[in-house]
Amino acid sequence: AARYSRTARVNTLKTTVDEAMEAFREDGYECAVDSLIDTLLVFPAGTDLHAHKLVKTGAVVLQGRASCLPAVALAPERGWACIDGCAAPGNKTTQLAALVGREGGVYAFDADARRLKRLKENAATTGSQGIIRAKCQDFLTVDPGNTVYASVRALLLDPSCSGSGTEVNRGDIMLRDALDEDDVEEIDAEADADEERVDKLAAFQKSVLKHAFCFPEVERVSYSTCSVHEKENEEVVRDVMDVAVEHGFKLAHALPKWHRRGIAIDGLSTEDARCLIRADPIEDDMEGFFVAIFER
Repeated sequence: AARYSRTARVNTLKTTVDEAMEAFREDGYECAVDSLIDTLLVFPAGTDLHAHKLVKTGAVVLQGRASCLPAVALAPERGWACIDGCAAPGNKTTQLAALVGREGGVYAFDADARRLKRLKENAATTGSQGIIRAKCQDFLTVDPGNTVYASVRALLLDPSCSGSGTEVNRGDIMLRDALDEDDVEEIDAEADADEERVDKLAAFQKSVLKHAFCFPEVERVSYSTCSVHEKENEEVVRDVMDVAVEHGFKLAHALPKWHRRGIAIDGLSTEDARCLIRADPIEDDMEGFFVAIFER
């Protein structure tokens, strides 16, 4: 598999970036602050941090760089109420909690009870259990008109996806180039089955995004996948734009400092594609990822 730099997010509910860096360096680790995400520490690939006291106590969370992008791009303000619509196992949820702080709140939904239990454990470890209100519920069944959510200003959506951005490495591409025609045909048959799965996922992704636009006070929505497929990324954005506009949303220019932008496709202009961000699993030292931010 691709060997990315090891990254660890500093949980600002429990410590500061400077304190965490100092502790790691005292213990002989090499690390630096990420150039894009100011609470993310970057270590050499293969660094094992699982047993470190800062990780065990939840002061630092082992989280991939790509996985940190949606919450950073969503940029909720301190004190805001947020929703994480597809929350478990909770790395992004606890990241949101750290961003909004103890004055804020995060409603976290996941339909899978087992995964939600893990989210609650992660919330307890990171000291964010007082900020996160976890509920075993399918986000699509959450009523946007319920007064409980009237104060929600930001909504993070990282729905189920094909995970194609996590499966790619240089070896796969070199292997495909070296295969003969029979091998490629076999791979193509698998690809057809994959395509059907991606179609189903994209339909689900569009439905959750459209639902998110219905929350009356929400100002910012982030949509992300760990997929490299346009069908789950730019095509989803394009296909929900009418509903977004109806509710007063437009695309925001996500993380302007990041170099790799979305892909212009039929029905999604170059200007709109520039608002979107992508991470390339071979060139960007992280898993393949996609983020769109809608704002009103």
